[in-house]
Order: sequence, then structure tokens, then C-alpha cells
Amino acid sequence: MTKRSKRSPLNRVGRRLVKLPGGQLFGLGLLGQLIFAGVSLLLVTWLFNSLADLMEGQSEAGDKAPTISLSFDDLVVKTTGVAYSAFFDLSLSKVNFISNYTASKQVSDRNWVYTFWELWVPNEFSFEIAREKFQEKLKKLGDGVRFEAIEWDAKTIRINIDIDGLNTHSVMLTRTALETEPDSVSYVLSDIKKEVPQRSYKGSPRVAIIIDDIGYRDFLEHKMLEIDAAITFAIMPYTPTGEDFAHLASARGREIMLHMPMEPKNRKINTGKGGLLVRMSDEEIRRVARENLDRVPGIVGVNNHMGSLFTSDARKMAIVLQEISNYGLYFIDSRTASSSQGFEVAKKMGMRTAMRNVFLDHYPEYDKIVKQFDVLAAVARRQGTAIAIGHPSENTLRALKKKIPELQAAGIEIVPPSEIIRLQ
Repeated sequence: MTKRSKRSPLNRVGRRLVKLPGGQLFGLGLLGQLIFAGVSLLLVTWLFNSLADLMEGQSEAGDKAPTISLSFDDLVVKTTGVAYSAFFDLSLSKVNFISNYTASKQVSDRNWVYTFWELWVPNEFSFEIAREKFQEKLKKLGDGVRFEAIEWDAKTIRINIDIDGLNTHSVMLTRTALETEPDSVSYVLSDIKKEVPQRSYKGSPRVAIIIDDIGYRDFLEHKMLEIDAAITFAIMPYTPTGEDFAHLASARGREIMLHMPMEPKNRKINTGKGGLLVRMSDEEIRRVARENLDRVPGIVGVNNHMGSLFTSDARKMAIVLQEISNYGLYFIDSRTASSSQGFEVAKKMGMRTAMRNVFLDHYPEYDKIVKQFDVLAAVARRQGTAIAIGHPSENTLRALKKKIPELQAAGIEIVPPSEIIRLQ
């Protein structure tokens, strides 16, 4: 009689499973997969938390341990990496960059590559969170790395990073759409015939191009000054490089304007130093306006920076315009809101005046800026003249270099605003 071989418990379970109906077998299989997935998830979570605890412990230990001494060159490289890491944490990517500039610098025996970035950010972006993020990350590099965050106005914050007392990196974050109200954005090319009346005029169409916000980005501003065309520059008061740039641009025969800060409709917005506010007394408005006018040498005209609220108040505008007129200057209404009264009040006062027709870089992407030059040309062809406003950025610089020769080749002249005013 043959002995029956002993079967292991696992073998017996397997034979019974094989005999189960298909539906029950499928259910058991699915249950097994769920159990396996759950156990795996618990294991991965445990490992992740253990690793995080280990890294946190090492970080705390590192904070207590002596700081590792790095060379100046190593700190420059690491700071660049830290900045990109901060951009990533702030949900900023390649599409946000409007300027990325490097230059070789030397002080005594120190040589380094200075880096400047400017990124556009949405209106709701928090400058305070950005400041805290950079501080948190740069602190880990040691006491030799210092940073200063300067909020110039509601549009712009600049973060300067110094290593061993030398400025090695600068970051500008700009809320590009903050300056204007939604109803102030320029024409769309397809609506030109409907929105811009056809006027008769003599000679070639003429356009004036004003670059606002001058005085903060010297290398970009100098590159724009090198363009062989009558570009006009509107300089902010109380800026680090505005006065020097005014002298340089005037020496090259360019028209210089004061970019006068004025209060926008959102009263929580900081207008920056020299801002004109509707709550100011008449005498205070006159005083601040005169101080701003005296800050920038060689100006021949004025336009408003922001100001959707202030320019909508005809009485307050008349006070400012009288001071501008006393200096013998013209006024260009930047038209940051459709309710602006600047142009109308100046005209009634008999001042030399005009208003902006096109914003070149309200949307900072290069392709959109290029299209705005086509809008500018279309407006000029219909009414004989047009005024455009742009800002210092690499995308605007590229578009100027591409489109100005095209405008000139098409018979459109680039002239200063004073000539546009004379023709009106």
C-alpha cells in the first residue's frame, strides 16, 4: 500500500483555491492585491517619514555645528542655485523670466559673474512670501551671504544679494499688469478700423515710443539707449541710476520725461516715494510735484506712473498740471484708466498735451509685444500719429530691435512726443 505524501499547509491551500469557482477566485485575487497595495503604502510612508526625520535631524545638527567655510567663488555658484530653487518654490518658471543678464565684475583681486534676473508675477503674488523664501534659503549659506529686499512700489520688489560685501546677484519681481486698469488696455488689431477714426494728415505717419520706469535697470536701459531711433525715456524720481541716465540720454539727444507716481484706484497699493495721493492737501500736492520735477535733470515732459485714481480727479489733476506747466513741460496722459481726466484737463488749460494709444508690453511675452507694434503702426496710419508706452525688459528690447527697422522701412517715422504734440 502506497503511502500518501505529506502536503504542506501552503500546498493544501493552493489546491483548494484551484477548485474554487472563477468569481470567488477573482475576488480573492483582488483582495490580495488591495492588501499588498495597502501594506506597500504603509511601508513607503514609514520610510519617507523616517528619511524626513533623519534629514531634519541632520539639519538641526548642522545648525549647531560650525558653518563649513566656502570660497567666494563657491558661494557665488551656490547662491545662483539657491535663487533658482527659490523661484521653483515660488511657482515661478521659465515663462516668468523677462530678463536674465550676466556681466563680469572685478573689485580688487575679486572676480565674479554678476547675475540679474527680472521675472513678471501675477498681481496677487506676495512679495512678503518671496522675501521670506529667499531669506530662509540664503541663511543656510552662512553669514558671508547677505540680502536686502527693497519694495520700490506696489509693482516691483528688488532683492540684492551680497557675498563678502560685494553685490553678486539681483532679483526683480514685477507685477507687470498692476499699473493699469482692465479698461485701459490697448486696441486689438482687428478693432482698429472700428475704434480709431480715419483722419487726414500730411506727410508720413509718426509714432513716439516712451520707455517708462527708468532708473532701476541700468544695463537694459543703456542697451535701449544704443538703439538708433528717437526713443524717449520716462525716469522715475528717487531711483538709484535715474539721474545719471538722464544726463547720458540728454547728451545723446534723447527726450527725457519725468514718470510722475500717482495713486491708483486700489488704495492699498504703494505708489512709492514721491507718490501723489488724492487725500493730500492742495499745497502738499504742489510741494510733492515740485520735488519730483526737481529730481530728474533735463526733462521736457511728464507722464503718470500708475494713477488710475488720481488722474480721474479733474480738480487734483489741474493742481499738478499747473506745476508742470510752470516748468514749461508737456504732459502725456498714460491713460492707465479709461476714466482718466489728465489729457482733457491739460487741453482745457492750453497745455501741450497728448495721450497714450498703445501699451507695448502690458502682456510681457515677446510674441505679444511684437504684435503690439503692428497695432501701433495701424493706429498711426489711420490718424497720422500714435504714442506707445513700454518698459525695460529683454523681451521689449528684442521687439524694439526687430520692429523699429520694419516701421521705418514701411515709411513710419519714429519721433519724440514733442513732435507728436506739435502735429496735433
